[in-house]
Amino acid sequence: MNLPTADRQNAALDALVELQRADARSFARQSRTLVELDRLSRLEGVLSGGPQFLVLELAGSLRLGQQAAGASLVDADWLVHGLPRVLTALEEGRMFVPQVRIVLAETRAWDEDMLRRLDAVLMPEAQELASSDLRRLVRRAVLEHELPDEAAERLERARASRHVTSRPGLDGMAVLTALLTAEQLARFQVDLGRLEARERIAGPRGRHRAHDRPAAGRPAGCAARDGAGRQLRAW
Repeated sequence: MNLPTADRQNAALDALVELQRADARSFARQSRTLVELDRLSRLEGVLSGGPQFLVLELAGSLRLGQQAAGASLVDADWLVHGLPRVLTALEEGRMFVPQVRIVLAETRAWDEDMLRRLDAVLMPEAQELASSDLRRLVRRAVLEHELPDEAAERLERARASRHVTSRPGLDGMAVLTALLTAEQLARFQVDLGRLEARERIAGPRGRHRAHDRPAAGRPAGCAARDGAGRQLRAW
C-alpha cells in the first residue's frame, strides 16, 4: 500500500536532515585532520630545515584552487582552536555546515581569546537558527562581549583586509570584487558610474580607444581610491 504524499514528503525531509548531519560530522573530521596536517607540516619544516608547500599539496590532492586550500586551513584552525563548542555541535549533528560557515565568516576579524568567549555564549541558541537570525545573534554577541580596545583592534584588522580583485567573466565580461570601507565604496561607485556614462557617450567605436582600454587583469576605470584620493592596490 502506497503511503500518502504528505508522509512520503516527511520521509524525504527526514532523509535530507540525516544527510546534513552526516555532512556536519564529515566537516568536523576534515577540520581536525586539516589541523593535524598543518601541525605535521610545520614539524617537518623544523626537522628538515626546508620549505614546506602544504597549500600546494592540499590543492592538488583535493582538486581545489590554492586560495580555497589556504582558506580551508584557516577555517579549520579557527574552528578547532577557537570554537570548540561549535565543533562539538557539528560532531554531534546538532549544527549543520551552512550554519558553521556563517559563524566562521562573521568571526574572521577576531582573535582566539574573543572567539572562545563568543563560543561560550553562542551555544546552544546558535544551533537552532537559520542564516539571517544566526548572523544577528553573532553580531549582537560581539557588541555585548568585546572590550573597547578589542573593538578598535577588530576595526583595524578589517581595514587591513581591504582589497579589490577582478577575474574574467563570460562573453567578454569581467567580474569585480571589492571589500572596502563604506566611504571608499561610495567613491568607488561614483567612479564606476562616471565610467559607465562615458562609455555610453563614446558609443561602440569609442570604447576601444587606447586610453579606454583596461590595464592587464582589471577593467578600465575600476581603481578604488580612499578618502584622500589615493589609489588602492588590487590584491
